[in-house]
Amino acid sequence: MSEPNELKKVYPVCFWCGTTFQEAVILGDEFTPEQKGAIPERCVLHYDPCPKCTSEWTQGCVFIEYGFDATYDGQPALERPDGTKFYPTGRLVVLNTEKAVAMFGKDGGDIEPISFLTKENFGAVFEREPEILCFWCGEPKTGVKSAEKRLKSVSDYEPCETCRKKYSGKCVLFECDYAPNQKSVDGVSVKVLGKSMYPTGRLMRLDFKVAARLLGPDTGDFVYVPTDKFKFLSGEVKQKRGGLNESKVSLRRNDDY
Repeated sequence: MSEPNELKKVYPVCFWCGTTFQEAVILGDEFTPEQKGAIPERCVLHYDPCPKCTSEWTQGCVFIEYGFDATYDGQPALERPDGTKFYPTGRLVVLNTEKAVAMFGKDGGDIEPISFLTKENFGAVFEREPEILCFWCGEPKTGVKSAEKRLKSVSDYEPCETCRKKYSGKCVLFECDYAPNQKSVDGVSVKVLGKSMYPTGRLMRLDFKVAARLLGPDTGDFVYVPTDKFKFLSGEVKQKRGGLNESKVSLRRNDDY
């Protein structure tokens, strides 16, 4: 008569962040006594994210790197439909859904909330420097559009060289609001009259003589202006796609500026 296989209590550890789950798992007859003896009281038993990781993953689409060799002894294996075993490396990226669809979606279609990428593909996509776009025109600051599926982001409000050439010979006023807007760069603001403000994407070009009369003789090429002042200065200027044009308009001096 065989000896009874005793139960063992184990606390799973989150593979992704190392946090210990609060609820224990009971190892029963599916494990031999030898196997149970080799399993520590706290260890990785599965790849389910802990509550903290789950909260982060629900912010967008998750891309997980994997390889075909275990990263440590005893690592649990996952299995592809063809039976090939693979192992997550622990590296992952969470992209907001809009950006994920733009990078990986076919013809703008939806993509899975969790995707697995080989080490080669993960590195090719996420280890490259992101393609930095100009806030004002949306074009790459390098001046060359990349055909590669790279992350595209806006990191600041500085006009690109193309915009600088386009606006040369004029004083450019950039409208700024007191609160972040949909176009705002995350965590980035500009100082306007000593306060942190956020460009809206609207701009107006003025002759330097007009700008000097309205804003002072030391007005530079690019000026950030609060939205209320911007609206006052724009007067009857017609709005058009891509910004505001300095059409024929009589601008009055604002003594409070």
